[in-house]
Amino acid sequence: MGLKLDFNNRYLVLDASTELLKFTAIESSDCCNRNCFPKMCIPINMKILTYGKELSRPDIMVEKDCSCTMLCLNRPTIKMYEFSNNNNKELIGTIKAPFSCCSYKFDLYDSAMRKIIYMDDTCCQLSILFPCPCGPFKFSNFFLRDAKTNEKVAHLQKEVPFLKFVKRDIDNYTLNFEEVKNPEWKMMLLAFSLFMDYIYYDRK
Repeated sequence: MGLKLDFNNRYLVLDASTELLKFTAIESSDCCNRNCFPKMCIPINMKILTYGKELSRPDIMVEKDCSCTMLCLNRPTIKMYEFSNNNNKELIGTIKAPFSCCSYKFDLYDSAMRKIIYMDDTCCQLSILFPCPCGPFKFSNFFLRDAKTNEKVAHLQKEVPFLKFVKRDIDNYTLNFEEVKNPEWKMMLLAFSLFMDYIYYDRK
């Protein structure tokens, strides 16, 4: 019998076309909260920075308040803020995770709380049920859709790397923006990807 502590995450975001590091995402959540509360309830504080930028001046701040989440009650909501030149926070979007029994559901809203993108994909994929770095067990696919047309506008793919056997909380993601052109919405999709990994795949 032993004691296991969960520490803050750090994410590296690379440009797939050049394989150069573009952003780093650094979590700064409280240690007690991370180790004492369920993932859905934990308050989140994460900074997304252009690579090499000072931690005190992030490009995007991702925040989630502590909530008592149970089934459909008090579902988690995160807010994304952009830092202006005078270091003030400006809301650029909100992500909500509605309750669902057999699927991953997320709704993305702009700064005026207009629903712009959503995801509603099954959690019954082989790579989710039996993660393994080979064959059909290696990749999970999630599609984001336009809230007005229901057309696919972006694709998030989760890959189970071979290092999973060594360190189980390592995962690789590929985010294809496809039809999403708005820079703020792209940052929102990036924050969504980190949020989804944190809530569902970051093991304690």
